[in-house]
Amino acid sequence: VTVSPDVQQLAVGATQQYTAVGKDANGSIVPFTPIWSVQAKGGTIDASGIFTAGAVAGTFANTVRACSTEACGTGSLSGFATVTVGAGGLASISVTPNPIDVGTGASQQFTAVGRDARGNVVPIPDSRTWSVLAGHAGGTITNAANYTAPATPGVGFDSVRVTSGGISGFARVNVKTASTL
Repeated sequence: VTVSPDVQQLAVGATQQYTAVGKDANGSIVPFTPIWSVQAKGGTIDASGIFTAGAVAGTFANTVRACSTEACGTGSLSGFATVTVGAGGLASISVTPNPIDVGTGASQQFTAVGRDARGNVVPIPDSRTWSVLAGHAGGTITNAANYTAPATPGVGFDSVRVTSGGISGFARVNVKTASTL
């Protein structure tokens, strides 16, 4: 029994149709209806051989199995395929630290982490932009994510924002005088 395609790479939640071909000792094709199962996690497969990648990224060796009999046990011929599940596209961005108290005139470095729709960490494209939402404390931030609070106290808070491809993440910065930190 040969399962195709072998060593398939799929994004989280993606689907792939698998096929199985049986051959006798002489290499002639023998018709049969495969019984599909998943052996080493990585997703699910239905009775027609459609595999749906799970939420966890990784390589799942010999996970898709096609058997020649219902029991899939002793005496059953089987074929296997390997699946590599990769994270999906960027769906959300979280910014840390959040929230944070920063003294007037002080600096704070921020970091951003991208996640796909299933929560797997994914890279954020280098085209991301950092900004401070207008109308708050009036601090500034560089594209290297280094925030500088305003020099005057008592203004309130800032919302730091990072955006990439229409997806944004935020962090609240409470601007305080040194005596109230």
